[in-house]
Amino acid sequence: MGGPITFLDQSFTLSENSDNKTIIGPLDATQPDDKPLTFTIINNIDSDEDGNSAFSIDGTNLLVDDSDDFDYETNPNLNITIEASDGELTSTATITVNLSDVEEFTIIESAGDATFAKAPDKTYWIIDGDQKLQLKNLNGESHSDNTNSNWDGIAVEPNNDANGYDFLLKGKNQRINQAYVWNTNDEGVILNNSGWRSGGGVFSWEEKFNVDLNGDEVIGTSFTTIEDKGTATFAKGPQGNYWIIDGEQKLQLRKNGGQNHSDSTNPNWNGIAVERNDLGGYDVLLKGENKRSGQAYAWTTNGKGVITGRSGWKSGGTLLSWEERFDIDLNNDGVIGSSFTTIEDEGTATFAKDSVNTYWIINGNEKVQLQNSKGQNYSDNTHPNWDGIAVETNDSGGYEFLLEGKNGRNNQAYLWTTNSKGVITGRSGWESKGNLLSWEEKFNIDLNGDEIIGPSFTIVESEGTATFAKYEDGTYWIIDQDNKLQLQNSRGETYNDYTSPNWDGAAVEANESGGYEFLVLGKNQRSDEAYVWTTDAEGVITKGSYEDVDFFFTTIKSEGTVTFVKNLDGTYWIIDEDKKLEQDRQLQLQSSQGENYSDNTDPNWDGVAAIANESGGYEFLLQGKDGLTGQAYVMTTDAEGIVTSTSGWKSGVPALSYEEKFNFDINGDGIISPNFTTVESEGTATLAKHLDGTYWAFDVDEDKKLKLHLYHGDTSSYGPVAVETNGSGGYRLLYKYKGSHQAFVDTYNSGGSYTGHSGVKSGNSVLPWEEEFNVDLNGDNIIG
Repeated sequence: MGGPITFLDQSFTLSENSDNKTIIGPLDATQPDDKPLTFTIINNIDSDEDGNSAFSIDGTNLLVDDSDDFDYETNPNLNITIEASDGELTSTATITVNLSDVEEFTIIESAGDATFAKAPDKTYWIIDGDQKLQLKNLNGESHSDNTNSNWDGIAVEPNNDANGYDFLLKGKNQRINQAYVWNTNDEGVILNNSGWRSGGGVFSWEEKFNVDLNGDEVIGTSFTTIEDKGTATFAKGPQGNYWIIDGEQKLQLRKNGGQNHSDSTNPNWNGIAVERNDLGGYDVLLKGENKRSGQAYAWTTNGKGVITGRSGWKSGGTLLSWEERFDIDLNNDGVIGSSFTTIEDEGTATFAKDSVNTYWIINGNEKVQLQNSKGQNYSDNTHPNWDGIAVETNDSGGYEFLLEGKNGRNNQAYLWTTNSKGVITGRSGWESKGNLLSWEEKFNIDLNGDEIIGPSFTIVESEGTATFAKYEDGTYWIIDQDNKLQLQNSRGETYNDYTSPNWDGAAVEANESGGYEFLVLGKNQRSDEAYVWTTDAEGVITKGSYEDVDFFFTTIKSEGTVTFVKNLDGTYWIIDEDKKLEQDRQLQLQSSQGENYSDNTDPNWDGVAAIANESGGYEFLLQGKDGLTGQAYVMTTDAEGIVTSTSGWKSGVPALSYEEKFNFDINGDGIISPNFTTVESEGTATLAKHLDGTYWAFDVDEDKKLKLHLYHGDTSSYGPVAVETNGSGGYRLLYKYKGSHQAFVDTYNSGGSYTGHSGVKSGNSVLPWEEEFNVDLNGDNIIG
């Protein structure tokens, strides 16, 4: 048998709201022979008499077993007896657990995602999980039922949009059937408020907080559904006012000023349907009555149900798109939408007529009425000289609608271009003969009565990448697989064997630019000669003659999209590739009086280059010769090539600026651009000196060239020797005194303007600059 067990009385402190399995503390008992001990509770406690004891033992630890038995107000000190045993001997001790008081809340409302509670002093609290927040204002003042006799706090919910809470007050006494909401931050501090609301204004709060606020014994709105087809539901509230229901969202239809609408608003209409629109709001449909019978009207709202747009009253064919959208018969013809007769359905869209013969375009599920911008529609009865016959989609997201002439317009055709809504935006004018051929192929219809779809061709040459053919009227055509292009100039003039007695078209090939090269063989006066036109992808000539083959260009200089060329007579011309499909692609340089320019205009200069400018016109460079050698002159033109201003003759540095602009060596020094001498090129920037004596910083990383506006110049005593970027977008410029070891640094901003001066330094003070600029300043032949 071992020695006696030592087990003394112990006391512990425990919070009254401790969870089950909380360790209260270790039991302190010893046995001289270190035999293992077991502990047993002799007299446990069950304060709430639910059959579950307050304490349990795990090894040598005392644990909470039923947290409901711990209540400071009922019994702050709990005493139990525990026995320790080594299997032979036992010893008992009294264990005292002293409870610490925890402030207790009275739960007022716990539905939803947060709990509203009152503390013993009746102040309002928000409980969210383990977080307890006292409701107070920005001045730190708290609130309770005694704060104001006209309301009490009743509920709280998180405000997910603001990361705080919405706290609901229910009115009483003077505020009966009213409600008010405080918005708090995540600390429970009130930031703003809603103001008092009543009637329909509290419906959304009733649903949010699940509380009847207006005394109608209904949570939220009691709705009567009017229409629930499609994407949203149209309903009436208890007072007959209009509501939009979209899933869980209920929105009262109202004006910007807050006024609502009902069947009683106007005797001439009733609301009948609603649909969600593509703008995040809704379209609400009104059906006319009495004076508006057979008419309809649509309101557009934002996402809150507030009216933002109005259609005006519509009737007749205009209602058909609304009938289909809202699935309602508005014009009382017993048909939802239009009852269509298909006229033509080949290709990418269908042309149809409705029950009153107005023209419609059908593209998949989309049906649009052909109309002009004023809403006027069209039918076979619109004009005796034409009927609509076909429609196709175009590359702009709209349509092209074809009219076939009759009576006074036989064998002619006309094309309307529309936007995606079927509204006419462009018109071709009446066309006939060869101009109809592309439409015949596009719409697969014989328009000119020759019983052939598209042109009837005679093949002249079909070797290589394209085919040269003549149409039955002798005009020249380029055929590239399914693509048939009429050879023409930018003014629309066509060519055939009779255009000139001195040549005939002979062959065509595709080129690498997506266009074509068209060969003309000379005859008569041009015997044994040849000529090539270059065209764009549409068969429009971009280089060569507009009128006759004697009009021929020699390229002088191309820069960007602009090419400077001379005609055989020496006149100056500008060709702009950006205008390749426009009539004025080739522009003759001329004065506002119509005088043109050429190499023969003045013996002292020649034209050498042209570029486009930002104003939509051009700048034309003249290089001086003879008496003006080394000088330059710039003419500025409008978009038509007409000179609008001139620079006057420039030489020296001003002339050098033109070198970079036009990429042309004006002064004949073999260098294009103003001449710089590099002073220093180590590090993050290069210091260079211009011919005019100015200093420039070339920023390597930014690919930037910047003139420095020197505060300290280049003098007989000191001068700039190096530059580096400063990390702030500006520069540090190092000066070294000549004949001494002194130096200083000036700073410049990103625009090259002076911002500061370091002061003159020497000796060891200049060592950091040696390392920064990689320059030996103190003459010790060591950098740094």
